[in-house]
Amino acid sequence: MSDVLENPEVLKEFDEVYEIVKTVEVVVPGKRYRIEVLKSLRHDIHFQIYDWRHEHVNAQPSYPRSGGKFERKPEDMEILVPAGLPWVHMPTAEDALREALHWISHPG
Repeated sequence: MSDVLENPEVLKEFDEVYEIVKTVEVVVPGKRYRIEVLKSLRHDIHFQIYDWRHEHVNAQPSYPRSGGKFERKPEDMEILVPAGLPWVHMPTAEDALREALHWISHPG
């Protein structure tokens, strides 16, 4: 059985298709990041990243209500938010990861 993503007929149905080739999580004081290294399967052979930062939030339900009260209590949870690292576009997955790690370890 062949990989469905190797079929050009499948890929032509989408504007963009990426394969996540590597995922790492790193921790610096007070922050935890997830970096996903992606390879475009439609356009070029370069690699880019999606970068996320873990955040702890307290979610307050806004609906549904029963008798004027919320049916659920507020919950603490961890979510992923975009980290906002500079754009990375490199010829290898390792180069893309190295660049992302540089931005995290040398902010500003």
